[in-house]
Order: sequence, then structure tokens, then C-alpha cells
Amino acid sequence: MRKAAVLTVAAAVVLAGGLVACERKPDLRPAAEPERPAPKAPAAAKAPKVKTNSDWAFGRGQNSVEIVHLPGGDVDRADLRLVCAKGDGFMIWAPTFKRETGRNRLAVEGGGEVQGLVVADVAKGVQATGPITGGLLAIVESGKPLTISHGTQALGPLEAPPEGMRRAFADICRGLYRAGEV
Repeated sequence: MRKAAVLTVAAAVVLAGGLVACERKPDLRPAAEPERPAPKAPAAAKAPKVKTNSDWAFGRGQNSVEIVHLPGGDVDRADLRLVCAKGDGFMIWAPTFKRETGRNRLAVEGGGEVQGLVVADVAKGVQATGPITGGLLAIVESGKPLTISHGTQALGPLEAPPEGMRRAFADICRGLYRAGEV
């Protein structure tokens, strides 16, 4: 009987220990906040579609500013240069044109304006120069297609250079003019 009592007590201890082991003691540490998914960033506003024009390039020298038309973005095929330079005023060069005898003017049109410049003798193409005028700068700034013509030859209408490029060209050109450098 003694053995049975010992086994009964042992069984009771095991059962009690098992029950104690299953019993959870309260956790006194502060509970960690449940993991939450990171908030989604607000959707970025869709940028307005901007038409890019890779056919124009802009250049600035110490004493000049220039816009060049590059068909297809090819630097070897430049077909028009608009330059405002110290000491030279406004200059337009159309390297694909041929000088026409008896024609001493090159016309630039855009935005309802037409301005003429005097053609100079150059080895290649047709180059024309003249003073900087509000009319010439209005044509550049208009954002309207540009057309250059000399006699029976015409280039354009060409899509206008991008707005920032037009504005920078005109502002720098005006600055050179006001400073008396052009």
C-alpha cells in the first residue's frame, strides 16, 4: 500500500506540476505594439505631359548666346543658328541655304512677325546679321513655329524651341544689348 500511496502522491505532484507549468504567469512588461504595415505614401501626382523637343540646343559663351536647330538631335546636321553676340548683334546662319544672286535679305518669321536681316558673304550657307530689335526677340519668344527664308529657299516652319530656352536666349540677348555690348 505504501507503494500505491507513493505513486498516488507522485502522480499528484506530476499532475500538479503539469498544471502549474501550463498556467501562465502575468507578464508585467509593457506590451509591444502590434506590428502594423507601414503607411502607404500618397500616390505621387502625375506630372503633366510635356512635349520635349530634342531638335534644339542652347549654348552660352562669355560674350554670346546661341540656339541651334538640330534635326533629329543630330549635331552634325545643324540647319539653323540664332546667335546674339558681343560686337555682332543678332546673327542667323542657315548652312543648308545657297546665296541667291540679287537677294541681300534673309527673313525670319514667327508669331505673326516678320523681320529681315542683311545677308553677309560667307563660305558656306547664308548668314545674315543686324541689330537686336524687339521684333526679333518677339519672334524667338513667341513659341510659334519659326520660318527662315532667303529668296526661293525656306526652312520651316520649325517647331519653336522650348520655353525655357527661348526665355533664356532673349533675356541674355537683352542683357548684352542693355550693357551696350552688342
